[in-house]
Amino acid sequence: MQHILEKEATTLPSIDANKGTSIDVKPQTSQILAGPECLAEKKDEWEIAYINTKINDVYNPLNNNVDWLSMRIDLLQQDLDTIRKKDQQPATSIDICTITSIDSKFASMEDRLQTYEDMHDRFTSPIMRYLDTLSKQMMNVQRDIGTLNDQHDFKEECSTSIDRFRRASLDVTAAKFDQQHKLIR
Repeated sequence: MQHILEKEATTLPSIDANKGTSIDVKPQTSQILAGPECLAEKKDEWEIAYINTKINDVYNPLNNNVDWLSMRIDLLQQDLDTIRKKDQQPATSIDICTITSIDSKFASMEDRLQTYEDMHDRFTSPIMRYLDTLSKQMMNVQRDIGTLNDQHDFKEECSTSIDRFRRASLDVTAAKFDQQHKLIR
């Protein structure tokens, strides 16, 4: 196993070998023909150009977005000014110096209150109508029950029944007969 590892170590290319041209790969100093001062200047120029490119890539879109947003804000402000000029209302407050927002808040609260009252009426009206109908039906049923009771009482007065307490009954007559019969004996 160790023999295989040694063989691979000798046959594989070196880590230090130049593997191709790329922007990120720095050439070895032995391959550069220019002097160290020229190399440092070039390196500085490249770094500055690279940094400027990065800054421009980030800054320009942001700058464009900021410009666009600023323009939109200005246009919206102009629209608001136009609306305010068209819809100028006199101050409804007692004091001219007082901001009329208090009055507008009061008006909006009144509107909300009216809206709540409307909602209440809209939900309770059917219920109240239904309750009124039920109460009328209940009064009609009570009246019918009273009429039936009156008819029933009238029939009771006319008929003699064994099971009635206050009416003339055969049981009462029979009881009187039994008492008389006992006295005679």
